[in-house]
Amino acid sequence: MNIRAITIAAAGGVLLLAGLAALPWAVDRYATAKVDKALDEVRVRSTAVVTRGDIAVDIGARSVAVRDVAVDTPGADGARLRIALVTIERPSESDGRITAAKVRFDNVVVSLGRETVRIPSVTLTGYAGPPQGLVAATGSGVVARTQAEIAAGLWADGATIPIIEIDNDKAGVRRRITEVAFGPTEAGVARRVDVGSATAQAPARLFSARVGPDFEASTGAMSFEGLSLPALLRFLAGDGQGTREAAIAKASIERIAFSAPTATLGPVKGAIGRFEIDDLRLRALAAPAEALELIQSKAERGEPLTPAETRRQITLMTDAARAVAFARIGAFDASLDAQPPASPPLSFAAERVVFAGYADAALERVVTMGARIAWDGRSATIGEAFVDQIDAANLLTHAERVGRDEILLTTTPAPDEMLELIPRPRRAGVSKVELLTRRHGVVRVGMIRTGARGENDTVPNRIGLRIEDFEAAAPTDRWYSKYLADAGVERLDLDFRVLLSLDPSTQILKLDGLDYSSPEIADLHLEGELTQVDPTLMVATGAELVDKLSRVTLQPFTLRLTDKGGIAGALASAAKAQSADPTAYRNGFAQEAKERMEAVLGPSAEASAIATELFLRTGGTLEARIVPRSPDTTLLQLLGLIQLGPAGVAQALDVSVLSRAL
Repeated sequence: MNIRAITIAAAGGVLLLAGLAALPWAVDRYATAKVDKALDEVRVRSTAVVTRGDIAVDIGARSVAVRDVAVDTPGADGARLRIALVTIERPSESDGRITAAKVRFDNVVVSLGRETVRIPSVTLTGYAGPPQGLVAATGSGVVARTQAEIAAGLWADGATIPIIEIDNDKAGVRRRITEVAFGPTEAGVARRVDVGSATAQAPARLFSARVGPDFEASTGAMSFEGLSLPALLRFLAGDGQGTREAAIAKASIERIAFSAPTATLGPVKGAIGRFEIDDLRLRALAAPAEALELIQSKAERGEPLTPAETRRQITLMTDAARAVAFARIGAFDASLDAQPPASPPLSFAAERVVFAGYADAALERVVTMGARIAWDGRSATIGEAFVDQIDAANLLTHAERVGRDEILLTTTPAPDEMLELIPRPRRAGVSKVELLTRRHGVVRVGMIRTGARGENDTVPNRIGLRIEDFEAAAPTDRWYSKYLADAGVERLDLDFRVLLSLDPSTQILKLDGLDYSSPEIADLHLEGELTQVDPTLMVATGAELVDKLSRVTLQPFTLRLTDKGGIAGALASAAKAQSADPTAYRNGFAQEAKERMEAVLGPSAEASAIATELFLRTGGTLEARIVPRSPDTTLLQLLGLIQLGPAGVAQALDVSVLSRAL
């Protein structure tokens, strides 16, 4: 063999062996450079302090492992991210993006404000995205927006997280989320996310009750479709920028259960068989979540908020009301049980409660089906109830002005302003209502419907009410009970409608009409007015409510009653029950009514008593004008006198009656 060739071959072999020996070093240098470049991107984008530990490369397994990654965002409220180990299998790079068959994070700890999040492991498969996406800094404001931009560039075939633990040691709040599984994710939007369960605990001192059992909540399986990580991150940015965007296309949560202490209802327990959300849309909140920490700290210590802090709290709440919108939220098989202090237990259950079409404090529709309420030996069941077009936009705008200190916290709106601020539905109704009362037994109502007449800001503001198939046992403890019993009336069965209007400028509440009509019984129409009706009555409570109610003054009312055979039928039934001649019984009843009216109202009522007697004898139409005896007669005075029967009412009201034959 040629010595030169042998020498060249030997030299080549030495060079090859030297190259193979140096390959791990070269790969390590290359991997280190790539990792450091990604960490530098995090530093630049978020001004965070980023450090790492050792980097190990396994050429055989084609994997890179980075230990002890730390990312600290600046500022007192900055976040801290710690990852004990990041392992990337089969990585490659193209056009500034990294792809990997699998990425695993071990022992992830995120600290933000009072919250600490611990995740033992996260595994991603089929990852593709910017390198810094694997260790992006956490936080709010600009940092959150940076996270959102990074998340929008993420693709993955899937991800699994066995458990997430979120603790607030200072507040004593604990949360656990288990078995999180992301499906295919494109541009940061997960096609589907499944969660095994979730639990939460918080001490009673965080609630208004201050004492009692701790708050506890749990859920069964959860699923989310079309979950947008960029939208959720921007929501937490706390800069109020942008518009609402799709965050969750559809969500379902099974078996929600909770118990909590409350100040007014005592210990409360609730459950929801299934909770659903459709088309949840979010925009960035105007302040980061940490802004609530000062208010929360004061609440924990039982300290009152300053006016400035109260306005801040109002601003946060009103902003949240504008930041969120949804197509539908539904709760199925829901129940709530409470034990108010020194009061009987209270319970509520419903087969379905649905809120539809919410945005900017306006709600298109609320529907409740199969509801039942029980308390103190009484109960109510409702087949279906609905409320349409609830608009609280004016109230929200007013609250925003209070938050900006354009309106004093102690300012009470004028009556006409109050009417514009009070949220009112366009329509509302209930059907198949059954009430179990201790005094009147079972009361049933086939349907109750109410609705606004004209626009909400139209003055006077009108509202109509219609009640169908009202059924109740005839009262047995009233002055007129004897006459109902004599007529054989054991139950009342009524249909009627009411039309009311309120003018806030004059504070006049007008009964435009209370009407009852039956072709076989009678037609009834009642109209009249109440004055000094402050619109704030609708929201007043306690002593303020009593004070405002005591000012409501009576004005004249007019009653028109046309007999369609009901009076004759009732008197005939009464005569039959007493084995009396129908004509003689009717004449005697009419004479008795005349004498009773004269005795109660006095000699001045003789003409009215005669007109009433004529109506009872022959039917026709009766018209009565009911006038307060004093211009200062109040509604509360009348309600008190009604308990005394006709003699009591006569102390407050004067009645003049006319009658005519048909």
